[in-house]
Amino acid sequence: MLITRESEYAIRMVRALADNEVKSVGRISDDERIPPKWAYKILKKMERAKLVKSFYGVNGGYQLDKEISKITMLDILTINENSLRFSECAHGPSCSHATHSLDECAITQEFKGLQNAVKWLLSERTMAEIFEVKRPSAV
Repeated sequence: MLITRESEYAIRMVRALADNEVKSVGRISDDERIPPKWAYKILKKMERAKLVKSFYGVNGGYQLDKEISKITMLDILTINENSLRFSECAHGPSCSHATHSLDECAITQEFKGLQNAVKWLLSERTMAEIFEVKRPSAV
């Protein structure tokens, strides 16, 4: 499993939009130091995944389409197809390691188990929890 630069940028863009303001691509790019070309591409994917919505016109831009408290890391990482794949073996129609084409071998079963565990962990905490700023307690 590899968290790509595109996935990292998507997480950072959610952080930029966490205040629920409508922001231009330029502002998001500047705030998070993301190349505008990447930002446009990723925001379109995020829009298709219903994580953000777009507004046109002079005051246009992007805004979260889902409450930050309902967005998980899994939501963001699965915008990119195959971003959570451990191996081709765990996703193909049959396992190349199996003795019979319809059987899954122990390796495939293990990869699937690991993948499910990681997905579960990524779905457990919301982006609101992750971005929360811990304030020092008063003395």
